[in-house]
Amino acid sequence: MAEPTLQADALVWGHGPYVFEVFLEPTCPFSVRAFNKFDALLTQVGEDKMTLKIRLQS
Repeated sequence: MAEPTLQADALVWGHGPYVFEVFLEPTCPFSVRAFNKFDALLTQVGEDKMTLKIRLQS
């Protein structure tokens, strides 16, 4: 019998038709720098125009 694979849902902000999907590694300093800019991006573009999906990778 095969082991079930675990898969986490994406973290999602906004609800617009344009989807911006990013894959981040939580311990990577470059991923942290990018993550810290997402609030400003979503504010500038607008939550009604863009959906931001964040997927965490290890």
